Amino acid sequence: MEAAPVAMMVYRERRILFANGMLASLLKYPSFDSLRDAGASLDRHFTPEALEILTDSGDFRTSGTGVFAWREVRGRDANGTVLSLFVRPVDCTWEGEDAVLCHVLSLRATELPMELLAAVGRIAVKLPELSDFDDAVELMLEEICRAYGWPLGEVWLSNEVNTELVRGPSWHGGTEPLEKFAKRSESVTFGPNQGLGGRVWANGTLEWIGDVSAAPERLFKRAPWAREA
Repeated sequence: MEAAPVAMMVYRERRILFANGMLASLLKYPSFDSLRDAGASLDRHFTPEALEILTDSGDFRTSGTGVFAWREVRGRDANGTVLSLFVRPVDCTWEGEDAVLCHVLSLRATELPMELLAAVGRIAVKLPELSDFDDAVELMLEEICRAYGWPLGEVWLSNEVNTELVRGPSWHGGTEPLEKFAKRSESVTFGPNQGLGGRVWANGTLEWIGDVSAAPERLFKRAPWAREA
């Protein structure tokens, strides 16, 4: 559980039974043990309005698509500072008894749109089930692309001798033109300063092209293929 990419806790009847290091840090405690010693109660760290959401077992927990919903609440850290949080409670079993597993995201820390927060939540739930690196990357690409409405996402990795970039895991929306673009890209490589990937790799800086299909080939080598897709 410590490997979860977001803060999380397990609780039963307002008593926090477990919290990972990210949640303890979010609430300004050095560890879960110190949080527990201070009184591991939901009442201590969440407003009455937040407690209604965290302890309610109603249908609010799922959205119309069947995906567990994020809800915005107010919390308090160990110093009494008010926190803007998103919580995502899910029924679970803990040590043989019913409990609630809750992922927690700090709005102040992330400032992410709700669509991406939901994507992060789905990744957090599905990722521990995957043992293959490519499958894990494809999951993250799919969720992020769907959240932003992007038709395709790719990861480019350096080869074994670190001389060029090769196409790694990817995801696309499933249309035939996108499938053709993805298939063509499998054999493409980039050396330092070649194409978008090569420039970013060589310079170590971010670069954004709003519409790669409209970009000149000197900026995006696969622009003709992108126009077809």
